[in-house]
Amino acid sequence: MSSDATRPKTFCNASGVADSMPSTNEEAGVGTRLLHEDSHIKVWEMVLQPGELAPLHTHEYPYTFIVQSGSTLEVRGASDEHLSTVTAEVGQVFSFTLEGDELVEVKGGSRIDKTHSARNVGESEFRELLIEKKLQA
Repeated sequence: MSSDATRPKTFCNASGVADSMPSTNEEAGVGTRLLHEDSHIKVWEMVLQPGELAPLHTHEYPYTFIVQSGSTLEVRGASDEHLSTVTAEVGQVFSFTLEGDELVEVKGGSRIDKTHSARNVGESEFRELLIEKKLQA
């Protein structure tokens, strides 16, 4: 077992500050760890062990994520309604734009609420590298 598996999960809030348990849903970040931020992008790592939940969070920027360790994720909306179940494989790339309160997948056009949670319902670790593209004025 790796040392990552023995540490409590830390989710980052929208400012990149680590929270072991976000006090409100709005404080949950889009990843487990903010790796980099500048005026153009934010780079996050998201790691979910089997059964683990990424709490309710809101995407404020268009983003792309690259699957580093694949598994199956169940995505639920703000009212805990089932939105999607996705089996992600190593090397897959997913990109989303924002249209109002929805994320729109660039390839395929599927839509999902920009506020959602995700649970790893698979049998293996899920890991992604997520790049948010800040909107330029």
